[in-house]
Amino acid sequence: MLLLSPILSAIETARSRYGTLTICAQAPFTLPTDTPDCESAPIAFAPAWSPPVTMSPDSLKTETKMMRYSIIRAVASGGLLIGLGMLMVGCNSDNKSNIAQERDPVTGETSLPTAQQNVTFETVKDPPITADTRFAAGQLAETRGMNDEAVKQYTEALRLNPKHQMALYRLASLQTLLKEYPEAIQTWKQYVIATNESAPAYANLGFCYELAGDSNEAEAAYQRGISRDAKDQTCRVNYGLMLAARADTDAALEQFQTVLSPAESHYNVGSVFEQQGHKEQAKVEYRKALALDPNLSDAQKRLDAMKTGS
Repeated sequence: MLLLSPILSAIETARSRYGTLTICAQAPFTLPTDTPDCESAPIAFAPAWSPPVTMSPDSLKTETKMMRYSIIRAVASGGLLIGLGMLMVGCNSDNKSNIAQERDPVTGETSLPTAQQNVTFETVKDPPITADTRFAAGQLAETRGMNDEAVKQYTEALRLNPKHQMALYRLASLQTLLKEYPEAIQTWKQYVIATNESAPAYANLGFCYELAGDSNEAEAAYQRGISRDAKDQTCRVNYGLMLAARADTDAALEQFQTVLSPAESHYNVGSVFEQQGHKEQAKVEYRKALALDPNLSDAQKRLDAMKTGS
């Protein structure tokens, strides 16, 4: 069982000595494949939004590794501090043989020297637990598969800082994974506000509405995201997939081709048809994709797989 209280204290102690732990955007959230509503949506939630400063995929990976390293360093350093404290304070409190003692010349009794009698030890107080500390504990719980504990820690982080973007993102992702759609939708709405109504945040909200079975609200969220950033790929692709699932192929292609090549757009439509069991329509779209881009090997692989399966 994960004992989070010592870990929280250790993380915060390390932060006070070594500086703020690195917190970065997460990799795209992966949805459960057994959810019927998400079978037609190969792309999942957008990565967590950050302010205008962006980072490349390589630097994002580096930042992620830094975050994980920082948590490990914090826990290890905290344990070391606790160990040293026991060595310096705890051990001596029960072992007075290391301290020179004085003998009363009259009574023969021994006692501590006067100077030693006045010695007092400094009381070390645990630093306050911050929202970042709770978020780090939630990340640790997630890595151990303890989703309920992670939800608790992210909730505590938001109690301390209601606009903590990463805590909102991870909490909403977990709630969606656990199919707690009403709660997830509310958290995604908070995330939209915290990110100043970013397009990726609206894409996440729209996709959650889709999983909850509310296509009207999903469409409205995608359209609001597109109005914020007409070139946002997550909104355009998720919206296009939803339109393709409705068999509104022309509208779907219009959304796809805003951010994807014509070949990729037809490939996406074909993927939706294939997932719906419309193999002949899927083959038509895959062939169109290959005609536009002969190097699109995924389309050829899909066609070959359907020939083998038929």
